Amino acid sequence: MTSKNKRSQINKPSSVYIARLIILGILILLFHAVLALFSPYVAYDEFPTLIPILIYVFIASAAGGIILLLPPIIKKITAQADTRPNNTSRLFPLFWILLIGLAARGLMFASTPVLEDDWIRYLWEGGMGNKGVSAYQYTPSDGFDINTLGDELPPSDNKDIMTLRALSVEHDDYAYNVAYPYLATIYPGVAQHAFRLANLIEPFDLNAWRGVLLVTDTLSILLLIVLLKRWKRSPLWIALYWWNPLVMMEGFNSGHMDILLILPLLLSLYFAVQKRAILAGASLGLAVGVKLWPLLLAPLYLYPLIATNWQETFRFETLKSRFRSSTIPVLGFAIALVFVSLLFTWGLITQIFTSHSGLGAYTEEWAKNNFLFSIIILTYQLILEEPGRYARISIAIALSALSIGLAFRASSQKSLPVMVVIVAASLFLLAPAGYPWYSFWFLPLTAFAPYTGLLALSVTLPIYYLRFPLFVMGYDWIFNLILAPLEFGIPIAIMVGSAINHRRRAMANITDR
Repeated sequence: MTSKNKRSQINKPSSVYIARLIILGILILLFHAVLALFSPYVAYDEFPTLIPILIYVFIASAAGGIILLLPPIIKKITAQADTRPNNTSRLFPLFWILLIGLAARGLMFASTPVLEDDWIRYLWEGGMGNKGVSAYQYTPSDGFDINTLGDELPPSDNKDIMTLRALSVEHDDYAYNVAYPYLATIYPGVAQHAFRLANLIEPFDLNAWRGVLLVTDTLSILLLIVLLKRWKRSPLWIALYWWNPLVMMEGFNSGHMDILLILPLLLSLYFAVQKRAILAGASLGLAVGVKLWPLLLAPLYLYPLIATNWQETFRFETLKSRFRSSTIPVLGFAIALVFVSLLFTWGLITQIFTSHSGLGAYTEEWAKNNFLFSIIILTYQLILEEPGRYARISIAIALSALSIGLAFRASSQKSLPVMVVIVAASLFLLAPAGYPWYSFWFLPLTAFAPYTGLLALSVTLPIYYLRFPLFVMGYDWIFNLILAPLEFGIPIAIMVGSAINHRRRAMANITDR
């Protein structure tokens, strides 16, 4: 490219890139309108046939490809806006991003859940919770009034079981539609309160549940904008999450509850950099009350709580010299984290060793849609008798070491969101179950770390849905040996390649000096 062409590229007016953003927003809306219209053909209660699901995967992956086009456009608009601080058009791109994301979510309220039925359990547990029945002590099967032979069961002398039977009959034998009905819930207390809230709004109504998710998600995106400004990053980066088709389809079509995790996680980051140790610990505890895994992040918060200024680099000597002054915030954070975590997880934890424990079954046996975990299992099978258990233990130890290691390598408080992304994404890629909706754990924070490999998951994760027709057809080996490795392998390869290139550039800079 000649110097003249380079200058013309640099000097392109911001309106050109805003126009591209407008076009991509319209495409996002069109894709989601098509997905909403097509959803009844791949509904959760339809027999999974290959061609309709293949069409759905293609449309969803194409929509995900738009996310990969956003970073260069956002960079250009941000760079142009920085040179024109008084330009009133700076607000329009953010308004457009918010509007399109909200409209796309609205479309999902008119869609049919695609191939996933977790939302049925959410509504059931919300209903039983509002009846005063514990979702940890009782299973959906306790609401059955007919046994496996089709015979009617006699009345029970257990008041809670009779309450569940009446609830199921009142709502079209709802308990029979819950997946894995002989297992109790795996969801901690914060999630249970959200289920109950949806049930109070409208009992057993999917759109009431979607409404709870929408309010939570909207609050999350507003807080993310605040955090981006605090980190001196453009709020336009919210588009990587707010427009992401994974969020629309898995969060607002299928209604997966992982969206609830985002708000307390972002709150914990906000309070950490504000040095509000107790509130940071309590917020992270609320996140644990949605999903247990955020406990892994605890070490990452210690340094931001004891650093005296925004740019200060971590040094062990600094920590020693400030031992007394740092003790109070660290203890406050730890006590608040433990107290709130136990408050919302105690019922779940105390039932883990029972025969009906959903959490026990999940942690010991669950393994679906994974890549790296399968490789670890195959390796351990050569030397160990219980490869699954040792694989899980190894991954837990590795992730804990990663979190602690990152905490001691923090370059400044600014690195906190990036470190959270690294730990959460590592957990997602190593976990025994790599469901697409688990990407919510880190997708909002790609606004701070827009790594191409992580964004590529928006394109590849819809491949997951091909497992349904292939398993029915008896070709599960195609998914396990070919498609799952592609689903995760392509983003991992991109991340590895990016890391190698970054290392080479760093070494080249050192050599030039």
